[in-house]
Amino acid sequence: MPLLAERHPLAIPYRLLFLLLGLLVLAGAACGRNRVPPLLPGGADRGAGAGSGTAKTGTGAAEPAVASAPSLEIRVEPSLIHRGGSALLSWESRDADEVRIDQGIGVVDPSGRIKLFPEATTSYRLSAAGPGGTVERLVTIEVSADRTGAIDQEDLLIPIRDEEIPLRVEPVFFSFDSNALDAQNMATLEANARWFSQPENAQARFVLEGHCDERGTDEYNLALADKRAQVVRQFLVDAGIDPDRMTTIALGEERPFDSGQTEAAWSLNRRVHFVLIQEQE
Repeated sequence: MPLLAERHPLAIPYRLLFLLLGLLVLAGAACGRNRVPPLLPGGADRGAGAGSGTAKTGTGAAEPAVASAPSLEIRVEPSLIHRGGSALLSWESRDADEVRIDQGIGVVDPSGRIKLFPEATTSYRLSAAGPGGTVERLVTIEVSADRTGAIDQEDLLIPIRDEEIPLRVEPVFFSFDSNALDAQNMATLEANARWFSQPENAQARFVLEGHCDERGTDEYNLALADKRAQVVRQFLVDAGIDPDRMTTIALGEERPFDSGQTEAAWSLNRRVHFVLIQEQE
């Protein structure tokens, strides 16, 4: 019976060595598949940013908030006064830390009003400053040196008598929140201008009182009343009436023609009323 071939003593160790090397190769391949990719420059994960649709800066800092620019609204009524008279200056600001008026007045409240007594035509500059910048506004009060036939607002607080001006000179009435002259207003003013142009009435001087109904703030109604009086004054000037014969004043809602709480009453209060201050010779 033939004898089995004798095994080489290193045959088994070589096989084990090859087996270990194969296991090491397989383990290295598995580690390569699970390796975490390196971060992009700056540490930003672009994949996450793209998936969420939100743009990120390199530093991740939020955009700074932009401060709103301040706003400033001003009005003056009346804008034309006689020497010794007064005008009411009103203002309202937003997004402002400081409001200042020149002509020696200085810093004032963000919103308010002040009565002014300029001796001559004067311009007032108002400025509103805040985190968003500075805004300026300019308003001028014209002062007439001629006070002949002029009348102060305090003098107009006495009751008006019907005989103070002839019935043929009629008031004009306005729509709500308006100072526009309609066709009926123009016809009334043309008739009034003809009366004031007659030779026997050439010395008549008069006040144009601007009125409003009670709706709205005092400041707004004073401004609207002044606009109504001014538009009537300009119509009469264009019709040939000497502007020195007339004075305008804004009374707002202070002296209603009808104290009722109906639209009919309010429509009578939205008017410009003629008041005779010097009888014709």
